[in-house]
Amino acid sequence: MKTRILALDPASTTGVADGYIGDTPALSVWRLREDADDEPHDIARRAARLLWLRISLEKPDVLAIEMPVPPHSAKGHTNAATTIITQGLYFLYTGIAGAARIKIVPAHIRRWRKAILGQGNLKGDIAKARMMAMCRRMSLDPPDHNAAEAAGIWMWAAGTNQEALLRRAPA
Repeated sequence: MKTRILALDPASTTGVADGYIGDTPALSVWRLREDADDEPHDIARRAARLLWLRISLEKPDVLAIEMPVPPHSAKGHTNAATTIITQGLYFLYTGIAGAARIKIVPAHIRRWRKAILGQGNLKGDIAKARMMAMCRRMSLDPPDHNAAEAAGIWMWAAGTNQEALLRRAPA
């Protein structure tokens, strides 16, 4: 039986990579912010609907998801609203996946970037550009850098965790 991985790069534009190990993942984005005045609960509501719909139609075996950058590590590069959204989406996505008994594989940003890009400590804009270029070389055609990063998370999960991925979430 093939293992299906859904990889997410959580943000107000969440990057999505979905596919079976050994196949080419489909790349897309979920645009969760519809209006500049959206509150975090508006974004969370849309995110919950999209993930629930996805797993209701085609349940993945694994959710590989980028862990939020700790606020102290992003000092000067983020704000409170962004931190609330990224941490909130991580908890929301993993909570829904856990409730659906989907195996959760957290992806530390430095770990997956080192495995896929060769360096884990790249600045965000450089890493995003390199992931876009890698995806294009592989004919994956990501709609934006969020989807490209989700592809990197998917590749990392498929390549480095195959044995763990085959184990389902506990009852």
